[in-house]
Amino acid sequence: MPMHCPRTCTYPGCTELAYSGSRCPRHQVNADQQRGGSSERGYGSAWRKIRDAFLQKHPWCVDPFGDHPNAQIKATHVDHKIPRAAGGTDDESNFDGLCAHCHNKKTAMFDGGYGNSKKHHG
Repeated sequence: MPMHCPRTCTYPGCTELAYSGSRCPRHQVNADQQRGGSSERGYGSAWRKIRDAFLQKHPWCVDPFGDHPNAQIKATHVDHKIPRAAGGTDDESNFDGLCAHCHNKKTAMFDGGYGNSKKHHG
């Protein structure tokens, strides 16, 4: 896998280099600790049951970006259309089944993942 050129850490005031992701090793550890584990963010055993039941009923990626129009790709992620942090619920009407590619793309484009800024869902 090709390595990316290092870039300056995105933590305010830090001048260290980030070799993967957007933060230097010291600030990445801090960000991970502040974020908390999946259970601490509400994605524990109750969520896993909801997720598994949804994927059983909706096994295919909804392909929100049109990246695989001529193929059915297995959904491996249940995505909140409106994120919990923005008031979204765990009601099935707020879910989309996504493949890993589409979930990662949505995270990068809209949810502030991978060092990107958050954008409004549309």
